[in-house]
Amino acid sequence: MANNRMFLIHRPTKLGIMLGKRVGWGWYEPPSKDRLQKFYDCTIECLSWEGHQDDFIPAMEDCSGSSCFGDWMYTREGVDGFVLFEFAKENLK
Repeated sequence: MANNRMFLIHRPTKLGIMLGKRVGWGWYEPPSKDRLQKFYDCTIECLSWEGHQDDFIPAMEDCSGSSCFGDWMYTREGVDGFVLFEFAKENLK
């Protein structure tokens, strides 16, 4: 699990923010409170409704660093500096 990044993904918009990177002594580069608030505000702006807490799910990179647990994969796109994710398996949509 060392050196794998953990993300918080907003499932309806597929936007994600890195929560930190696991290293030998703990977590590295956790986001500031302002950055988390900007992420939350961005997800609300993308929807016509506020949603609920179950819309947010954690995801962690696998050992290859190319995908996340929970059947998500990265895209090269982003919105307001946040990562845009896509489902790795079509049947999860």
